[in-house]
Amino acid sequence: MRVRLLTAALLLALVCLCGVLYMTGFLSVQKTVFKEAYDTRAASLGVVKIVCGDFRGSGVVIAQDEEGLVIVSAKHLLMYDVRAKVSFVGMESGENAEGDVIGYSASYDLAFLHVPLDENRQQAVICTDDAYRELRAGDSIVQIGLSENAELEYYIGVAQAKEVWISDYNACMLLNKCYAEAGMSGGGAFDENGRLVGIIIAGDAQGTVCMPMTTVLEEYREFTGSID
Repeated sequence: MRVRLLTAALLLALVCLCGVLYMTGFLSVQKTVFKEAYDTRAASLGVVKIVCGDFRGSGVVIAQDEEGLVIVSAKHLLMYDVRAKVSFVGMESGENAEGDVIGYSASYDLAFLHVPLDENRQQAVICTDDAYRELRAGDSIVQIGLSENAELEYYIGVAQAKEVWISDYNACMLLNKCYAEAGMSGGGAFDENGRLVGIIIAGDAQGTVCMPMTTVLEEYREFTGSID
């Protein structure tokens, strides 16, 4: 009888422990804040808030030219107007600017903004697709974007698969086992070294679909030429 009671108690304790681990995110893909680790990196500084009409989401700085910064975001966010308000939320000043849409992808859920540059604004994140090409299934991923309260959110997960055809978006995409919430569309998926590997297009508690940087840069070159 004592053995049965002891076994039952141990099983109950194990179940409770697993429940605690699940709720705290150790046994599931849940929100994990990486603000302390990423706020000082280019990854965090390159993610911006975008307001276009009544719609709000995220974007990522990918290049700089002589007149300003180029920001990529989701076309479904930027298709409602040719101008958008941009907030550099990763900077202490949180400064704001207005940007012009310079191009919509004809094939994919991508669009590009141009924001005038002044001497106080951060330098651009110069992107390549090297990190995406090096990425392997199972590698760590950090997704950064805006939450509903317009603050940067950081979620950790893993790259689940690359070059997966998603018919809804007419594209081969990067699948991440990583949480994403409303407002993170247009934000960035980064590797563990803070290098941009994809742009968040859609996601939920089960996972996220991202446009690979190879595709993003190919589309960008269609409008403005090669990134130096």
